[in-house]
Amino acid sequence: MLIEGVERKDMGPSSHFPVLAAAVARTKGPVIEFGMGDYSTPMLHGLCRDRLLVSVESDPKWLAQFEEFRSPNHELHLVNGAPNRSAWEQYKGIEERSDWSVALVDQWSDYRYDIALRLKGRCKFIICHDVEELFLPKTYSSAFHWSELIGKFKYTWFWRRYVPYTMVLSDEEEFSF
Repeated sequence: MLIEGVERKDMGPSSHFPVLAAAVARTKGPVIEFGMGDYSTPMLHGLCRDRLLVSVESDPKWLAQFEEFRSPNHELHLVNGAPNRSAWEQYKGIEERSDWSVALVDQWSDYRYDIALRLKGRCKFIICHDVEELFLPKTYSSAFHWSELIGKFKYTWFWRRYVPYTMVLSDEEEFSF
């Protein structure tokens, strides 16, 4: 994919791995992922063995593929009705938690913006996947609304080595490599 005149290797669903792994390594508290995946869920399961990992998914067939990971340290939650409803709104009790270390916002819906914004003040690092729209011409249309998050957090950092791009939001600590 060509963005800003520089050819970037398309890593598909794993392009956020270096950022996600670094964020988990720099923190000690619970981790939440919105949207389970063949890449992120097994990696997070391995990295979070001694801390709470919560995986939120809207597709029951997709969640079933990861049942083997369910444990006292790894909660799996199915939300109803997504992708046309916010997973955050549907998961009862998750909003009460305010000590997330890392959140991966990568679910299959147009509510990524809403979830990232609702995590503000509740999470040290919010990892947002698929943010390349921010670097495309303004005529490009996207359902994720990432541009609306710019300026709402004290720190914003981009990983643009691979496509799709990844953004890290935080009000607590600047993130970089």
